[in-house]
Amino acid sequence: MQEWPDGTRYEGKWHKDCFWGEGKHKSSSGDVYEGYWSNGKTDGKGKFTRANGYVYEGRWVNGIQEGTGTEINIDGSKYTGQFHNNMKNGEGVMVYGDGKKYEGNWFNNLRDGKGTLYWTNGQKYTGDWKRDMMHGYGICKWPDGKTYIGEYKNGKKEGKGTYTWPDGNEYEGNWKNGKQDGVGIFKEKDKGVRSGIWRNGKRIKWTEKIKPDGTKSVINTGDASEYESRQVSVI
Repeated sequence: MQEWPDGTRYEGKWHKDCFWGEGKHKSSSGDVYEGYWSNGKTDGKGKFTRANGYVYEGRWVNGIQEGTGTEINIDGSKYTGQFHNNMKNGEGVMVYGDGKKYEGNWFNNLRDGKGTLYWTNGQKYTGDWKRDMMHGYGICKWPDGKTYIGEYKNGKKEGKGTYTWPDGNEYEGNWKNGKQDGVGIFKEKDKGVRSGIWRNGKRIKWTEKIKPDGTKSVINTGDASEYESRQVSVI
């Protein structure tokens, strides 16, 4: 064992005057690494524990977290998966401190690519991610039976998408900033279809009605329907 004046300690194997092989190193700040070394750097399997409670256990290459490992953060979140250049990169599973769970692709510590997020209330999103946000095409399901299938941008519904309520009624059309915006159609089960125009989540007007038998008629009035009392989930 060797100990330095500042309290740093190393106990393990040496080679060419370097930490080499299996050994335990504790810094003056209280950080501890226990595992394998090569040429004075962490290399191979090892566990690193910071004084503040952060833990990484897994593969190291030339002093860098590289390969498969498990990371436990001080907020209680736990990640198991692939690392590259000291960051979460590739496929991995993150269980957050509040109970949410993400399974999928990562890039530089951010959810990026394909993945699924599970909420503790039963809500689930599966689809595209970019820079830690839902972005691209995805499917979101709520525990009460609501479903959204379509496009997302920066974490919100935007582009083309279909929102279905538990009773089978649905809105299909354009979205912006998480709300219906633009041209869309509202399908009432067993009552036919109404097309209309929406702005910021509110219907501006109906434009056409198609009955179940296929008969079409132009609508120039408000023609209120069951749609007016329906709410759309934010995400």
